Formats: sequence, structure tokens, C-alpha cells
Amino acid sequence: MFVSQSESYIDKLTEKLREIDVTAVWTGMGPGKTWVNFNAVAECKSGNKVWITFVDAQDETLDALEPQAWLAWMPKVTSHIVDQHIEDIFEAHVLKDKIPALINERQLAAYGITQMRTSSGEKDAAHIAVRQVVSASVGFVDRVSNRATTSSHYTLAVPIIVTDGPLFRCSLADDSSIKVEPSEREVLLTQTDDGKRFVAVHVLQECALPQFVRDCDELIRHLLVSSGSR
Repeated sequence: MFVSQSESYIDKLTEKLREIDVTAVWTGMGPGKTWVNFNAVAECKSGNKVWITFVDAQDETLDALEPQAWLAWMPKVTSHIVDQHIEDIFEAHVLKDKIPALINERQLAAYGITQMRTSSGEKDAAHIAVRQVVSASVGFVDRVSNRATTSSHYTLAVPIIVTDGPLFRCSLADDSSIKVEPSEREVLLTQTDDGKRFVAVHVLQECALPQFVRDCDELIRHLLVSSGSR
């Protein structure tokens, strides 16, 4: 794994060069000599203001999502060879419940997020962070796509927001009362600025970051021919 700070990307909405706080990259040789790149793109936020995600607990459509759906929500440059390899992984492991945790989320995805604000004119830092990290993830994938001259590349980008502030999940309970629970790790399903694709954004408290990195490492090991090729 290689970690870097302040990587640049082109923001598609503004067409300006911007920076993302941290990127972690796993690389290795996948099936059919396909070069696999896995990019965790992170925006880091500090402060004691509360972050809240909103979940529709009555919506069962997200409750039984297949791992392929979670994978589809990651910006990517795809390769037919690796796609087939992933399908083989699913076929081999689905009955053994060994699908990598990062694409086997058991919780409902949130549909919204906000940060507590102290004045009406204060910007919603959570909303801004989501937009920035999604734009960065898509920008990184597009950069790889423009450089790749063959189909021998497979690139995934996972957008992450890491905060050291309190994180809560809000939903309606069965009796229609508002239910608010503390959380360390959430997944927000949002759209890109052009509305053409959905992207899953992982929102983490700082304490949940080590396990998330281990989950990323587990997924890349499954994508590579062998863990020794990292």
C-alpha cells in the first residue's frame, strides 16, 4: 500500500484543479496479467460538531443487496477478465459467507447526511465533503482511464470521509418516533454531480479507520491472483 497527501484531480463540475487530503493505493497483478489498482480516496474533517446520517429503516430495497451492487457503486475502470474473475469469486464464496466485508455491507445505506450548524448562514461541511470526495474519486478513475491504452487495467476508487467528531444515525422507529443512535461507520449512497451514477461514500469515525483499511486489504487480495503480488 502506498499513501500520499494532497493529490490533484480535475473537478468535473467546475473544471478546476483541486486537491484531496489523502489517497491510499493498493496495486498488483490480477488475472490475465491485468494490472489492478485500488484507490481509497479520503477527505479528513476535524471538529466536535455532530455528523448525522439519515436512513429509511422502512425501505427494504437496500436490505438484501448483492455484493455486486456494492461493487457497482465504486467508480471504476473495468476489465472483462477481472469482471469474470470477480464473478468466479462470488460463485465460489457466496455459500461460505466469505465475500470481502467492504462489498458485503449488512447495514442499510444512508440517503442523506448533515453536520450540526450553529447559524443559518453556516455551510454544511458534511455535504461539501461528500461532494468533494465523490468528485475526487471519479476524477482519479478518469485519469487512469485516459492513460490506459489497453483493457489490461482494472481500477477501483472508494470515497471515504474520516471525522474525529461524533457520528450518529437517524431513522424512524416502528412506532414512527425518531431514533438516533451513535455510530462509528456509515455508508451514504449519493449521486455524482451529473446525476449519471450512484456512488457509495464511506463515512468513518477516526477510530474505525484501522478496520476499514483491513477491509480494503482483504478486497484487494481477492482481486489479485495471489496476496503475494501486492
